[in-house]
Amino acid sequence: CGGRQRDSLLLTLDPASVVNLGPDTAICQGGSLSLSVPGFDQYLWTPAAALDCDTCAGVTLSPTDSTTYVLVARIGSECISSDTLTLTLDPPRQTFDTLLLCQGDTVLVFGQPVTTFGTFEQTFSAFDGCDSIHAVTVLEASDTTFTFDTLQICQGDSALVFGQFVHLPGDYVRWDSSTQCIRVETLTLEVGDTLATQEQRSICQGDTTLVFGAPVTTAGAFRAVFQGANGCDSSHTVLVEVLDTVQTFESRSICAGETTDIFGTPVGQPGSYAMTFSGSNGCDSTHTVLLEVRDTFRTQESLMICSGDSILVFGNFETREGTYTQIFSAANGCDSTHVVELEVLPPLQLSFDVKASCTPQGDGAVTALVEGGLPPYTYVWEPGGGVGPTLDNLPPGDYSVTVVDAFGCSIAGTTKVVSASNVSVQVELTDASCFGATDGQVAVLDGLPEWQYSLDNAAFQPSGVFGGLAAGAYTLFILDENGCVSTQEFQIGQPAELVLELPERLSLQLGDSVQIEPSTVLRPGLLFEWSPAEGLSCSTCPEPFARPFTSRWYVLTLTEGNCSVRDSVFLEVVNERRVFVPNVFSPDGDGINDRLTVFGGLDVVRIRRFQVFDRWGDLLFEAENFPPNDPTLGWDGRFQGQELDPAVFVWFAEIEFLDGQVVLFKGDVVLLR
Repeated sequence: CGGRQRDSLLLTLDPASVVNLGPDTAICQGGSLSLSVPGFDQYLWTPAAALDCDTCAGVTLSPTDSTTYVLVARIGSECISSDTLTLTLDPPRQTFDTLLLCQGDTVLVFGQPVTTFGTFEQTFSAFDGCDSIHAVTVLEASDTTFTFDTLQICQGDSALVFGQFVHLPGDYVRWDSSTQCIRVETLTLEVGDTLATQEQRSICQGDTTLVFGAPVTTAGAFRAVFQGANGCDSSHTVLVEVLDTVQTFESRSICAGETTDIFGTPVGQPGSYAMTFSGSNGCDSTHTVLLEVRDTFRTQESLMICSGDSILVFGNFETREGTYTQIFSAANGCDSTHVVELEVLPPLQLSFDVKASCTPQGDGAVTALVEGGLPPYTYVWEPGGGVGPTLDNLPPGDYSVTVVDAFGCSIAGTTKVVSASNVSVQVELTDASCFGATDGQVAVLDGLPEWQYSLDNAAFQPSGVFGGLAAGAYTLFILDENGCVSTQEFQIGQPAELVLELPERLSLQLGDSVQIEPSTVLRPGLLFEWSPAEGLSCSTCPEPFARPFTSRWYVLTLTEGNCSVRDSVFLEVVNERRVFVPNVFSPDGDGINDRLTVFGGLDVVRIRRFQVFDRWGDLLFEAENFPPNDPTLGWDGRFQGQELDPAVFVWFAEIEFLDGQVVLFKGDVVLLR
């Protein structure tokens, strides 16, 4: 309440429930129109006049005047639709004509000869289908009949007047006395003037003017004819004159790199440059300058020399790298320039990478390292005659090489291969802390700073300390300053393995105890820790007694120094509820089975209530909160101090167990005397 609710409704319009009478229309007077609007349950047409049925789906409309009809249609009780239709009546069209008839003559009316006076009608079908009535009235002509008519023509045209073509204006009369009536016909001929106008235009060459809506670029006479107000033609002529545009030309030439002034602007590029000026006739005058730029010849040459050499350039010996230029006079009058690019190669530099001979058989090597000059290089070694940059498998001794680059520059040098011997180091070993651990370490205590060390003869490192080692035998590889590798063996130890195994599962009755005996190798210094300590006789003993009240896991952790091992055992506590009450007892004072009491296993804590009833349900004995298994406690077969006769009795016992559960037991017992 107080909130805002929202819902939606989908309305679907049934197209079949919409009335459509079509567009308004016209019918001929006296005609009718039939309409049919199916699909509805009820109909009401208004006005009802001129309708054959005002409640039908199909009706015939026969109005006597233009009328607007309304249809209201219904589907069921919900859907109502309406539409209107206006019918317009087209009245019959009527035309008239008059003919004069002389007494005794005959005239044709609608194709039939008529000799009498009167009005004659005939009905025709018009273009829209409605009737058209034409009426001809035949009148009696007088003795003399005068008719007058007017005809207009344009100047230069002619007209047929009474059988002759005439072109002059005036009145033309014709007498007809062939019948008893005399006819005098007068025709007035009017001749309308035709106008002719002219216009002069001037344009510049290349321009365009619009003449009668069309673009014109050439000289000539262009004529167009128009319709005058009097209906006669009027012509207009446009005379187009094309005025000349003056073009002049000039040629110039300069040397490359020079400029010339063209129309006030310095120009140094070849081409055609034009400027337009205004001529005396009002048209443009164009002056064009054709500029030629003559070549200045420029030649270039590249030279190369070794460092320290010289070369003749333009009559001088040059030793420095750079660009040297000299200008000469060419045949076209422009300068010719020759450029020499002198490159001095970088000086050759030679050094050696020498590997000492690590074995008496000779496994030394020497590599020539060359910089400068123009690669590639060629090599010649002595002794041996080698031709590559490297010599290998060499015994100790001196070796010389001459290096020549691609341009022919050369350099020579000598180096020595020395003999190297095996090296050894002192190491400090750290055994693995526990059996199977990987925290052993070896550390080199001496050795030269440039030496490197590896345990796999592949990945060498400057540091001589390697950690994360498991127990085992290892080889230390030593890479000395001569590139020779020496080896040294060492051993990583580990303490004895801690062995521990517990039974997977032990079972005991609730209230009983069981000793857990692990399988291990006892030696001094071993520490035992049991978890959890609850229910154990000792949590640090090798073989404790367990007396849990519920099933559980016990975990033993065996520790020696920093090493430990762990195992677990599951103790299942079986809850059988061991309770016993005799079914016969004899309270005769012989000290044997004189009292009825409750006996139980170690899982029984106490007897919370013990009751004895006779066969009629009377309570004869009740005891609470006493221990089990005590023959001095219980019912002695008496009620209110009186011994009862032998009979069968019923007992009930509420017994509490070690796991906290209280269980109700019942049974019967026979009393004997």
